[in-house]
This record gives sequence, structure tokens and C-alpha cells, in this order.
Amino acid sequence: QLPQITEPSPTFEQRSYVEDGYSLTKIRKAQGRFRKDVLANWRGCCAITGSRFAIDACHILSHAAGGAPSVENGIALASDLHRLLDSGHLRIEDNRAVFSDEARKDPRYKHFHDKELKQPLSPVKFD
Repeated sequence: QLPQITEPSPTFEQRSYVEDGYSLTKIRKAQGRFRKDVLANWRGCCAITGSRFAIDACHILSHAAGGAPSVENGIALASDLHRLLDSGHLRIEDNRAVFSDEARKDPRYKHFHDKELKQPLSPVKFD
């Protein structure tokens, strides 16, 4: 059983060092295979930028929403684009990257808005 914390939480400055702690992590057994297969399908490159750095294998339909850990439900994205996808600032429509108005204001993303995706080796389902 985890110890109960009775003191108020520390301020931001006081949180810089924690000696001991506990973390619960849910491990999905199929995740390693999903990552390997999705990255291979997209040739190890981000489907939008073409970059080979910090690439994530992303579920098109999220795992929480019942999305399968399959190549057909996977897209390779740079890690920041993965976050934008998960937060609703990036959508895939008609095989194109569609960024929110807010994301398009950022110089990193404005040039990728409405850009056609790279071609994967095997088809994926975006609907």
C-alpha cells in the first residue's frame, strides 16, 4: 500500500528532486510489435515531415477508443506531431495533414498544414 501524503504539495521550485516514489505503468503486450510494424510501414519516417528523428508509432483510432494495434491503424509521426494529434490540434483528412488554427500560428507547423502525407508501404485507414 502506498503511503498517505499529509503535507501540502510542494511549490514548483521545491519539486526539483524526489528521492523515492512509486509509479504505475500499464504495459500493452502488443505495443512493441505495433511500433516495429508501423515504423517499417512508413519506412522509419514521419508521414508528414519525412524526418527520421524522434518518430512515434501512433494509433489513428486510439487504443482507448478501441483502435487495433495493427499497421492499418498506425501512422508514424514526429513526437511533437503525435502530441498534436492526441490533443486535437492535428487531424488527417483526405490523406492530408490539417492543423488547428492555433497550431498554424506556430512557425514549426504552418508549412505542414494541408500537406499530403507520404505514402506508406501498406495502406492505412484514416476513417
